[in-house]
Amino acid sequence: MNLQDGAVAFIDVLGWKGIYSRQTDAISIINKIYNRAKDYGSILMLDPEILPVSEEFKKLKTEIINISDTIVISAFGDCNVSLSYLGMIAKFLIVEALQKEILVRGAISFGRYAMQNSVLVGPAVDEVASWYEVADWIGVFFTPSALYSITEIKSRKIITYNVPTKYGIFETLCVNWGDFWR
Repeated sequence: MNLQDGAVAFIDVLGWKGIYSRQTDAISIINKIYNRAKDYGSILMLDPEILPVSEEFKKLKTEIINISDTIVISAFGDCNVSLSYLGMIAKFLIVEALQKEILVRGAISFGRYAMQNSVLVGPAVDEVASWYEVADWIGVFFTPSALYSITEIKSRKIITYNVPTKYGIFETLCVNWGDFWR
């Protein structure tokens, strides 16, 4: 197993339990959100409006998968670039889900991990798995490893925020999805 440095996000649908009684097409909806996030990830690599950042995104080894109601975004490469890339995709995913009346929350970590098909293992995966359900809100935030690793934010879509959690407030970086409607 070859652990590498990278960012990984787990983004989970809120209220999945019993969703079949509220939305008969729940699987179709989550698959549409997942596919749109994959498409957007490819577009970010080519977007002339965010050059030269999109050129840096091309150097990342990225993948987006879904496991039931959780979408996993992976980017191996430079810390600042991979965290910014995941932040941009997470913002898109949050807004896309909201437009389909689906609420999501999640977390982004940075560190060493390996990924093969839909199997992930390593310290970064352990951390994000233990944090992504801690938030008591709708949104995506940086875990301690991501917060303390990033030195340059390459996206205006990432801001500092006091995230409400099940255990109190955690001041960290998070995805600024609220500016979509401005």
